[in-house]
Amino acid sequence: MKKKRKIPVWVYLIAAALIVTAVLLMTRGKKIIRTGNLLQNGDFMQLDDQGLPVGWYTDDYLKTPGYTDYSAEAGEATIVNHDRNDARFAQIVEVEPDSLYCLRGEIRAEAEGGLGANLSIADVYVFSECVYNTDGEWQEVVLYGQTGASQRQVTIFARLGGYSGE
Repeated sequence: MKKKRKIPVWVYLIAAALIVTAVLLMTRGKKIIRTGNLLQNGDFMQLDDQGLPVGWYTDDYLKTPGYTDYSAEAGEATIVNHDRNDARFAQIVEVEPDSLYCLRGEIRAEAEGGLGANLSIADVYVFSECVYNTDGEWQEVVLYGQTGASQRQVTIFARLGGYSGE
């Protein structure tokens, strides 16, 4: 029977120090946003005269009448695609250059095919987890991203579908 070798505590301490050093080197010189919600009306509680979330606009790939319906109640925005489409609530957000951000939200979905319901960023092919059927429950999704060296704004999408994923 072989004896198990016990790893000395100092090996764990060196490994932990190396990990901390690596994280510090990766984030050196970068601004890190620690707290706060940068979205206007991120919880969809405020609605405008048309019943849509204040601070958000709608956008879709196929603008054919009858393809997509947008609606909202306090605390919940809804997108219904009656045919294949990439549809979204969008908001332009001011950001700091060369900074790390976290986009977090909750999705309740009944989606089939395509990229489902997700959070994403305009003009880049990046999505949170794609959510298809949550059985009426809310599911949290998270997306991290870093802004460019001179980037001052980003457009956030709460979306049903996606690029080539209607």
